[in-house]
Amino acid sequence: DPRNIKYCLEKAYYIAVSGNPGPVVLDLPADIQRAEIDLDSIESFFAPADAMIDYESIANEILTIISRHKQPVIIAGNGIKQAGEKESFRELAEKLKVPIVSSLPAFDLLPFTHPLNYGFIGTNGHRYANFLLGKADLIISIGSRLDIRQIGLSRDKFAPQAQIVRVDIDKKALAYNVHNNDINYCANLKPLISECLKQSIACEFSEYPIAPCPADMKTD
Repeated sequence: DPRNIKYCLEKAYYIAVSGNPGPVVLDLPADIQRAEIDLDSIESFFAPADAMIDYESIANEILTIISRHKQPVIIAGNGIKQAGEKESFRELAEKLKVPIVSSLPAFDLLPFTHPLNYGFIGTNGHRYANFLLGKADLIISIGSRLDIRQIGLSRDKFAPQAQIVRVDIDKKALAYNVHNNDINYCANLKPLISECLKQSIACEFSEYPIAPCPADMKTD
């Protein structure tokens, strides 16, 4: 119906730029393209009101969980780049002093020579990055889908000793659990990382080897 064109175009734009951003395809039949419409009389799309999310509480919970574990690791995903929080994430990582591994699309979030950068994970990833996950007692996944290429087909065998905390804006990604006891937060990374920076203090994990990744390991 040509009278729906304004509604559909505005809705498509909203879907493309909100949540997990990406392309939206609309098929406009030739008769719709040729139709005469009155823009002032057809319906517009109005974005639904965003659910109120308590980012202060979420940040506090995540930082508290990190402080209670001895061998935490952060998986940095491409969602951090999509949120435009590359620099803020680096600042947060340096404040927390937690080892960082990444998904392949997010491998450049930290400089290759950064002491907290342990490479990218998965079937094509760095051996030492995957090894680090296998030894972790806590994994914080930020903006990463944790798909088959990252954690393998047998999801329950991935990092069996670790509590997994996942942060993603896509509810469908979070619905695909890794372990039965995953802690999931559906949240926008921009305000969440900002809130974590406000609350965080440099965390020291005395029993955890937070040493620079040896250069020779990064060349294997």
